[in-house]
Amino acid sequence: MKPIQLSVLFFCLCSTVRMPAQSLRLSVSGKITDSLSNQNLPFAMVLLLTDTIRQATQTDKEGNFTFENLKPGNYSLQVKYLGYRDKTTGPFQLSTQSLALPAIGMLSVSYDLNTHQVTALKPLIEQTADKMIINVAESPLATGNTLEELLRRSPGVRLDDDGSITLNGKKVMVYINDRPSYFTAAMLKNLLLSTASNAVEKIELIANPSVKYDAAASAIINIRMKKTGKSGTNGSLSIGGGGGRYGRYTAGGDLNYREDNLNIYGNYNYQRNEQFYDVHTDRILEAEYIEEGNYEVRKKDIHNVNAGISYTIDNKNTIGLDLKGNFLGRDRDGTDQTLFRPSQSAPFDSLLNMHTLGHANINNYSANLFYQHNFDTTGTQLSINGDYAYYDQRWKDNFNTAYLDTQMKVFQLPYVIRNSSPVSVAIRSVSADFTRPTKIGTFEAGLKTVFVKTDSDIRWEVLNNDTWVNDATKTNHFIYEENVNAGYINYHNQFKKWVFQAGLRVENTHVKGNSITSSQVFNKDYTGLYPGFSLQYKASAAHRFGLSARRSIDRPQYEYVNPFLFFRSKYYYFQGNPDLNPQNTTSVELSHTWKQRLYTTLSISRTNDAISGVYVAGDNKVLITTYQNVTHFDNYNLNITYTAALTKWWNTMNSAQFYYMHYDYNDITLPKSKPGAYVISNNTFSFPRLFTLELNAIYASRSNTGLGALTSYWVLNTGVQRNVIKNKGTLKLSVNDIFRGQQFTLASDYQQVNIRQHFLFDSRFAMLSFTYRLGNSKIKPRTERQTGIEKEKKRIQSN
Repeated sequence: MKPIQLSVLFFCLCSTVRMPAQSLRLSVSGKITDSLSNQNLPFAMVLLLTDTIRQATQTDKEGNFTFENLKPGNYSLQVKYLGYRDKTTGPFQLSTQSLALPAIGMLSVSYDLNTHQVTALKPLIEQTADKMIINVAESPLATGNTLEELLRRSPGVRLDDDGSITLNGKKVMVYINDRPSYFTAAMLKNLLLSTASNAVEKIELIANPSVKYDAAASAIINIRMKKTGKSGTNGSLSIGGGGGRYGRYTAGGDLNYREDNLNIYGNYNYQRNEQFYDVHTDRILEAEYIEEGNYEVRKKDIHNVNAGISYTIDNKNTIGLDLKGNFLGRDRDGTDQTLFRPSQSAPFDSLLNMHTLGHANINNYSANLFYQHNFDTTGTQLSINGDYAYYDQRWKDNFNTAYLDTQMKVFQLPYVIRNSSPVSVAIRSVSADFTRPTKIGTFEAGLKTVFVKTDSDIRWEVLNNDTWVNDATKTNHFIYEENVNAGYINYHNQFKKWVFQAGLRVENTHVKGNSITSSQVFNKDYTGLYPGFSLQYKASAAHRFGLSARRSIDRPQYEYVNPFLFFRSKYYYFQGNPDLNPQNTTSVELSHTWKQRLYTTLSISRTNDAISGVYVAGDNKVLITTYQNVTHFDNYNLNITYTAALTKWWNTMNSAQFYYMHYDYNDITLPKSKPGAYVISNNTFSFPRLFTLELNAIYASRSNTGLGALTSYWVLNTGVQRNVIKNKGTLKLSVNDIFRGQQFTLASDYQQVNIRQHFLFDSRFAMLSFTYRLGNSKIKPRTERQTGIEKEKKRIQSN
């Protein structure tokens, strides 16, 4: 850093603690709120104006602001806040006493004061002090997509093929309506694939969660499902259709009733989705080249149901119940051709043709019962939550493999197998959270216990002389139980320009794995301390600096520790590892915000005993994928996001992520790691009384982590929407991956495994949808209520 910059920084730091030498001056204070809901607006920009001076500050977390050391005179205020109209108040006079102004209400650009009718959309991307918000419901591109496709285009979010998710390079825990999902990566992937985009209201990206969140969360993605929040009876109906190579159809609706202290809501969404998956795999062995091509079509019927009720007993007590259901029916029809060659350029000497037929029913149920008690008006609060979730998978597949020679003639009997794979996961959780504001800061504490039981009964049979016989090498009944008990204490306070937060979380884990088939049982117990710390400095109205650190844990997924083999194809298996230990990550993050437009974040983390997917060469040319603990994994991540309204009709959000990841894989020599980049650009063009156009572009560069090298790919999406029928209806047209650029190759070369896999998906499709809103749209939305479980987030029953 240059000497002059160090001097300026030193002066800013010293000025916050320097005692004033002047005589006592006057002050002006106040609060900034939403004019319709009276909700406090944190971190709004407030300008104090006279003919000769111009001072600036920002509101705190409760929407309060103060200007101090003022001389007598005439002043006025101007307030600016993202998503709201600028507002000017005054002039007012200071004479001999300080002035406390009444609350200043801000008007959202989504409403007109005279008509209360919608005149502008929320921006696609919003940035608050602790999270980035993706307003899915406002985007034309959301039509006909799944939740997985929406996450792939969110800033800083990366999804791996196995279902794992990272945010700014950090392992993510997914929350649904403020509640942790607890599902494995594979189960979570099924949930994301089976959730229709038109059931989602917004996506919240939280890169630095406090210790109030589970220690398994290095970062959090919170999915908020749709619920209308207007008084009276309101609702909407929607229908859509389109497709790419195959058709897609959507339909749904929601209904909400709210009067006084009672709110009852529900919604249902359906999606028919047919897609193809095309994967080409090349394996180079010592004396053989294996080429495998897999093409599969999957048809999915997706049903999403959400219903709930909340009741405010009095001004101190609130109770509520939220129910969700997600139901997926899936049919698969695939062909797999494997060719064997002496070398890559030589003709094949034999081949396998495998035909796959299968059907699966995957159902998710969840319930949340909550109670909140407010002890006083200062914010002292107790929240109690009880959660239950149940995941039920019924999976049946048939594999018929034919052996052919160079003349395409069968030279031995086919290998025919089938599986029946019922899997169930039951999750029970109880938590209590207490918040107590004091003169010296706010204290928070909580307790939580979680019980998880997964029962995986994998049954394989082989056809032998027209008789189905149990295949003992693949059949497996595995039960996994886990109990996590946690407690935390957290403190945060604001000292003029400084915002400080620190806390400690303790978690004890007991694990029991029982392979009934092989009579193998293992038990593990461990306790960990997980501190968290953050510090923010508001240097000025334009500049904000942040420093945070956190320690987190990531426990092995349930299927990762199952010791049996799982069949994928004749020469491709997955095998669990019962010796897996949890991985622990320590991360540090520096951040800078400029005028709520430019956000820069530098993250550095080290993960010890990193759980990593690796390839292992098995017997008889079989390729085995498994998970192992490697020595450590280092991640360096720089994320730069710029969002602005370039004109009255053009809003833009651009995010560039630069990363370098390196594995130390025990004593195995890996290829050299190489840095990579991931760039997203979202642009919205609004033409009043005509239409809104949105363009989304994604580019991922080449990268290499040592364990694998990924080629570059790019995606271009577009969408347009128009309000019709006096703003009661909306037409949306979207086109995804216009040039089919979302295809890439993954290559690995280590531990006697040399493999290349090319992936192509049915990512190009178009959708047209229509939504009609029912009820009185002129009634203002209700005020959102916060709970003690996640004070930074608002409860699902409060829209």
